[in-house]
Amino acid sequence: MAARYAEHLVPPRVTRKTAASYANRVTMWVEWCEKRGVTRADQIDFKLMSAYVRARSEKVKARTVNRDLLPVRRMFAFAKREGLMTTNPFRGEDFGELKLKEPQPRPNAITLAPEQVEAVVRTARELLPGGHASLIGLVAGSGVRIDEARHLDEKDVEIVDERRGYLHVTPKEGWQPKNYRCRRVPVSRATCAAALEFIRTRSMVRLDDKATWDAILKVRTHLGLPKFSMHDLRRAWASALHAKGAPLKLVSVLLGHSGIHVTERYIRVFATESTGHEYLSR
Repeated sequence: MAARYAEHLVPPRVTRKTAASYANRVTMWVEWCEKRGVTRADQIDFKLMSAYVRARSEKVKARTVNRDLLPVRRMFAFAKREGLMTTNPFRGEDFGELKLKEPQPRPNAITLAPEQVEAVVRTARELLPGGHASLIGLVAGSGVRIDEARHLDEKDVEIVDERRGYLHVTPKEGWQPKNYRCRRVPVSRATCAAALEFIRTRSMVRLDDKATWDAILKVRTHLGLPKFSMHDLRRAWASALHAKGAPLKLVSVLLGHSGIHVTERYIRVFATESTGHEYLSR
C-alpha cells in the first residue's frame, strides 16, 4: 500500500519536494508499525495510530507530529479509492482527534524593521561573496523562497524602468514552485540587479542550508541583531508590505501561499515600532 502510494505521488499531482517529504514520513510510519508486528492494513486502527502519535510526540514538536499524520491520512484515502482497502479505517473526525494542539505564534512576534533589513543587505555586500550577498538582497527585496531564488533565470527578471521591475516565479524542467503557485512579484530596480547578479554568481558559492545559514550568521553577528534566518527576510518583506497598506490577500498571493491563514502567521511587528502604551485609554 505504501509503495503504491509513493508511485502515486508524482508531478504534477504534487511537487518533487512534497513527494519526497510524504514518502519519507510514510516510510517512517511503516517502519514504526513493522517494529510492532503490524504488517497488514487490516491491523491498523485508532489505538495503533494513537500510540504512534504518543511515540512521536516524545521526540518532536506537535506541529511535526501533525505533519507526519497528513500523508498517512491521505494514503488511507488513496488506498480506499484504489481498492487496496475495503474501508478507510479512519473517519475525518478520528484523524481530527489524533491531531495535537500546536503553539500559536505570539501576535506581537517581532521581525526585522525595514531599516534593519537595509543594514543586513548593505553589510552582506561588504562581508560576503557575491553569490551569498546577492541572494540576501534578492530574498529581502522580493520575499521569494530560497528554493525559488535558486531556480530563477534571466528571463524571469523583468525590468520596467529605472525604478521598477518584476520577478517571475515559473516552473522549470524537473522543478515546480511550492503549492504550484506561479506568480509575478513586483520588485525594485535594485532587487532586479540583485537577482541578475545572483544568477551570474550562484555557481561560485555553496547554496545548501548550512552555507546560507553561515552567511546570515556572519552578517547578524557583525550587526549585533537578534537571531534570524533567510526565511525571516521573507517574513520581514511581507510585514513591510502589509504595514504600507497592502491587503492581506495581495500579500498572500505575492508570497505564493495556499491561503490567507498562512499569511496571517507571517505578519509581524517591527522591532522599532511603538510598545502600544500611547493607545491606552487610561
